Amino acid sequence: MVDPVRRDLRITDTQISLAQGAAFAIFYVVAGLPLGRAVDVFPRRYVLIFGVLTWSAATLASGLAVSFGQLFVARIFVGAGESALMPAACALLADVFPPSRRGTAIGVFLLGASLGGGAGNLIGGILLQLVAAHAFGVPGLAGLAPWRLVMVLVSGPGVAVSLLLLTLREPERERRGAVARVSLSRVVASFRSRGAMLAPTYAALAFTAMSSIALVAWGPALLSRRMGEPAGEIGATIGAIGIAVGIAGSLGGGLLGDWVTRWRGPPARMAMAAAVSLIAIPGALTAFATQPWQVYLMIGLTYFATSVTGAASVTAIQDICSDEIRGLASAAIAIPTTLVGVGLGPTLVALTTEHLLHDHAAVGQALTIVAAPTALLATLSLWLSFRAMAAGKLDQ
Repeated sequence: MVDPVRRDLRITDTQISLAQGAAFAIFYVVAGLPLGRAVDVFPRRYVLIFGVLTWSAATLASGLAVSFGQLFVARIFVGAGESALMPAACALLADVFPPSRRGTAIGVFLLGASLGGGAGNLIGGILLQLVAAHAFGVPGLAGLAPWRLVMVLVSGPGVAVSLLLLTLREPERERRGAVARVSLSRVVASFRSRGAMLAPTYAALAFTAMSSIALVAWGPALLSRRMGEPAGEIGATIGAIGIAVGIAGSLGGGLLGDWVTRWRGPPARMAMAAAVSLIAIPGALTAFATQPWQVYLMIGLTYFATSVTGAASVTAIQDICSDEIRGLASAAIAIPTTLVGVGLGPTLVALTTEHLLHDHAAVGQALTIVAAPTALLATLSLWLSFRAMAAGKLDQ
C-alpha cells in the first residue's frame, strides 16, 4: 500500500520509510520499558488489553490520516501499543509453565512473528484487491480510498481479542501480591545481580538480529541486481521460506531446548542454541553464491538459526529472572533486536557497499563482510550465556 499512501498524502519515499520504520521502532523501545515495568506491577491481562486496544486504535487512525504528521503519530502509537505484548506474554508463560516446558510454550508464542508477517501481507493484499474491485461494501465507510478501508478493517479484530483476554486467569503471582510492592531500587539490584547472565544473552540477540536482518533486507537486492530474479518471485519465495522455516525453528528450537533442559538443566538450552547458531555462518557466505537457489538456501539457514536461538534466548531470560523483573527484562529485548539489529544490520551493509567496496553491485560481498562476523559473535555470546547460567543461580 506504500504507493497509494504516498500519492494520497503527497509525501516522499523518505517520509514513508520514517512512518514505516523509525516511528514504530523507536517508540516500540521507548514505550516498552515502562510497559515492562507495568507488567511486573499490575495484572498482565490488563496491560495486554491496553496494548491491543492502543495498536488497534492507532491502526484505525493510520487509515484516517490526512497528512504525514498524523500518519507518523499514528505509527508511534502502533509501536507503543505493540510493545506491551512481549513482556506481558512472556511473563505470563513463565508463570504458567515450568522451565522444562517453557521453551515450547514460548516457541509457540513466537510463531506469531512468522505466521503474522506472512499472513499480514497475504490478507492485506487480498483485502486491497477486493476493496479496489468493489467486491463488497462496508456501511458508513463509503468513499474511503482502498488503502484506508483496508487499515480500518484490519484494526477491528483487536476488539475481539481484547474480549478474549478478559477470560485469562492470572497465575498465582497476582494472588501473592508481593511483586507490586517491589521498589525500583530492588529492581535495579536484581538486574545487577544477574548481569553476568543477562548481558551475553542480550548480546546474542543483538548479533543474531544484525546478521539475519541484514541478509533479509539486502538478499533481495543481491538476487535482483546480480542474478536478475523478478521482484515478485523474490518476495513470494522469501516469504514462503520465512513462514516455513520460522515455524520449524520456533517450534523445533522450543522442543529441543526443553529436551536438553530436562536432561541437563536450563543452562543446556543455551549450549544447544550456540551449536545451532553455527548454521548461520555458512548462511552468511553470500559472496560465494552464483545461483539464486544458493542465496535462498542461505536465507533459509539464517532464518532457521535465528528462530531457534531467538526462542532459546527469550526463554533463557525467563529462566534467569524472577517475577519481580520478568516484564522489564522481556521488554528490554527490544533494545538489542530493534535498535541494534534493525538499526545497524542493514545500514552496515549499505555503508560497506558505498564506502568500502565502492560498488553498489557488490551486495553479496558486503553481506558476507557484515553478516559472517556478527553470526560468529552471536555464537560466542550464546556460549558465554551458557557458561554464566551454569555458574549462576537461576530463578525457576
